[in-house]
Amino acid sequence: MLKTLENFLLPLTPGGIALAYSGGTDSLLLLAVLAGMRRRQDFPLLALTFHSVFHTEAELDSARRDARALGIAPELVEFAPLDDPQLCYNPPDRCYLCKRAIFTRSRELVARRGMATLMDGTNADDLLEWRPGRRALAELGVVSPLAELGIGKAGIHALARELGLPVHPSNSCLATRFLHDTLLLPSELRRVEQGEALLHGLGLKKVRLRWRDGAARVEVDAGDFKTALRQRGTITEGLRRLGFGGVSLQVASPKEEYFSTVLKDRQQKLPSLL
Repeated sequence: MLKTLENFLLPLTPGGIALAYSGGTDSLLLLAVLAGMRRRQDFPLLALTFHSVFHTEAELDSARRDARALGIAPELVEFAPLDDPQLCYNPPDRCYLCKRAIFTRSRELVARRGMATLMDGTNADDLLEWRPGRRALAELGVVSPLAELGIGKAGIHALARELGLPVHPSNSCLATRFLHDTLLLPSELRRVEQGEALLHGLGLKKVRLRWRDGAARVEVDAGDFKTALRQRGTITEGLRRLGFGGVSLQVASPKEEYFSTVLKDRQQKLPSLL
């Protein structure tokens, strides 16, 4: 599979490749393969990392650390989505509008650098889900090698382990924690970021904190649910200190059903099936 990926990338290298590098396992894998190919035969390679209030500082630190371990210094491009009167209200097509803005800027930057190919880490499994941003990538001619070669998450993780790369839990931008058609405020985005950092610090690896009218809906992986329940008092106290008005804890079953428990002040309840 690694050779197949290298054979796909090789004809693109003479014109130069700019990779949209988020620091997730998908784009990290591509960066590692490209860096290895460049060590054998030099070619123009640029890693572009976009950063905004939709992203966490922890993600940025991790992306930089992993890239530098490969001998690559990613170029940081700041993006201000809340300056856009459409994006700031979190519309249902937010992902399309955001990707369109980001990759339009990337296209302009790549053209100024004289590089021929703009690439991203979309994988084959992403094509099975509803992802409005894919339309923007297609419109702007972004190349997605993993998707085009039919490489999904399982294959990516296998290649990452083969190359000695860290496998990071999948993540999405902070705007996904809010309902559509909701005004996104920097203070609330940061509060969600701080809340998730608190939850990660308690050993919960796959976790989402959803903003619901000032309350926190914590969604954890099934394997972490018992751990979360044991720490429900700490979770509730910590999130309330951050300014959340209430806390609920949920875990999705494979069929998208939920076990849920409401964590109220000074109360502890067993989960009930909703």
